[in-house]
Amino acid sequence: MRSKFLLNSVLLLLLFFVYADLAAQIKIGTNSTTIEPSSNLEVEASTPGRKFKVDKTTGQLTIADGTQAANAAMISDADGKAKWTLLTPTHLSQFPRLTASGAQSGPLVNGERVNLSYPTISIGQGGFHIPESGTYKVLYPGWYHIETWLTVENTAGCTGSSFMGLEVSLIYNGQASTFPIVDEKLTPVFEDKYITKASTLISLPAGAYTSFSILPTIKSPQQGCTVKIVEGSYIISYVP
Repeated sequence: MRSKFLLNSVLLLLLFFVYADLAAQIKIGTNSTTIEPSSNLEVEASTPGRKFKVDKTTGQLTIADGTQAANAAMISDADGKAKWTLLTPTHLSQFPRLTASGAQSGPLVNGERVNLSYPTISIGQGGFHIPESGTYKVLYPGWYHIETWLTVENTAGCTGSSFMGLEVSLIYNGQASTFPIVDEKLTPVFEDKYITKASTLISLPAGAYTSFSILPTIKSPQQGCTVKIVEGSYIISYVP
């Protein structure tokens, strides 16, 4: 009786260790009885080499479906099917960006700063909203590329010529940047029109809002001449 008890105890102990060993590894799919020694979990497809597995020691996840590649990211389609993909500008376009237009001004006065607003949104893609005064507020912290294109018109109505320059500054939380972009081109104020561009790369916290301002320098103004902004666009893009 004693030897039978010992035999049963040994069998139970062996079964315990076998069960514990089996419980440490789970294999599903093709070759369900064969699992890599380093894996805790494997799900293997019928196509050789394509499997989902979890490393026993590190917990690292491996998804090998034939599309895997160095530095690839997993991207899903509209149905939720995922595959490894090398990112391109097409994918990066999904990051927050906004394009607006419609900035205008009244007659510019030498030395008087004018804050611009861009009321017409043509592209609005995640991460922005419009607070008061027509500026645009970012919802996510990070680096942003911000630029403006301004069409300056020197209207008819003056007989002589004067000259002007334009200083364009980023407006950040209501304050003009201390690093303005100065358009060195001086243009005759007489039935003339030209476009100036200003851009900057800046790190913004969540909740910051931005726009642009202009500070004109008009030299030797002539009677009847009117200088103003007739169109302006604003573009802001998140830089990953």
